[in-house]
Amino acid sequence: MAYVIGGTSAISDDAYDDIHAHVSSIQRIWGDNRYHTAERVGYYVVDIMNNASPDGFVDQAFFVRGDTYPDALAAAPVAFARKAPIILVRPNELPVESARLISFAPIKTGVVIGGTSAVSAAVKSQIDSGLVANGGFATQRWYDANRFETATEVARFSVMYRWLDLDTVGVAVGTNYPDALGGGTALGAYGSPLLLTGSNSVPSATATFLSQREYMLGGMEIYGGTQAISAAVETQLESYLK
Repeated sequence: MAYVIGGTSAISDDAYDDIHAHVSSIQRIWGDNRYHTAERVGYYVVDIMNNASPDGFVDQAFFVRGDTYPDALAAAPVAFARKAPIILVRPNELPVESARLISFAPIKTGVVIGGTSAVSAAVKSQIDSGLVANGGFATQRWYDANRFETATEVARFSVMYRWLDLDTVGVAVGTNYPDALGGGTALGAYGSPLLLTGSNSVPSATATFLSQREYMLGGMEIYGGTQAISAAVETQLESYLK
């Protein structure tokens, strides 16, 4: 089964037909905007888990800013591993589409990814009120000063809660999304975190995370060619594998 996410302005009917030619079944999931599309994806996650797992849906979600990508990239592997949806919000507004999903699923626990410039305290409070109304608890917030540091915090908490492990760690450039988007799916299937790096230097937060755990790392996957991540950065990253 293949899922095509987005309407025809994102993925044309011709592209849809080309994909369909290579798979036995296909489903397009889309909405009027990115928040509506994420809502509909969330419904599929809930439905699939309620039908596929003896324990059903985990009643959990990860909340990220919807108008930019870094926090969503960091959240993708743990959301996949937890079989939980990623719900998009605006920095200063909880979209009606996202509020509907919180109520319908229902979502009872969750994590807000990013600081208050990404998801304001007021929006987090709205989310928390919805979770508590569903019989759940206020969200945690995982964040730090920038996208690289936030990604290491997501990895740290995910490993601490044993939702992910360090048998493998993935690394992708943090200034663009395609490599991390593709790699994050694989890492979710592995149960492993995604870290972000610069093209020509390893951010201190990423280096510290790896150096402090160098004897715990089972392996590493680096996503993208040398135009995305230079050979020098690749050499430095691989030096943390002992």
